[in-house]
Amino acid sequence: MTAMHIFRFHGRQGPRLGLDLENERYDLSEAGREFADLSTWLALSDPVAAVNEVLPSVRRFPLTGEFKLLAPLDLQEVWACGVTYLRSKVARMEESEEATVSAAGQSLRRKLRAGAGYLFE
Repeated sequence: MTAMHIFRFHGRQGPRLGLDLENERYDLSEAGREFADLSTWLALSDPVAAVNEVLPSVRRFPLTGEFKLLAPLDLQEVWACGVTYLRSKVARMEESEEATVSAAGQSLRRKLRAGAGYLFE
């Protein structure tokens, strides 16, 4: 398996995503709109698979010369140790759903244990 590194850089069109494959660098943003920025790419259901899908075509967009590397964040808010607000929000929603389902299941279990009369009320 080839080691891949995603990075941000400042290109002629502004901030872009780049891909480093074995010390060869490519303009990943040229490979598709899903690589326009980090937030768009990370919002994909499987960001790594998306990069793997465009590997053959991204080699057509080599980066040459000097370019300025940018911080690895763009549109998303950053919390503490790099936890983005969106990812954190989704995780909290999933935990909340699990807790609600669990509480509903426990409530039903208590009612069923209270007697078969509950089923026929």
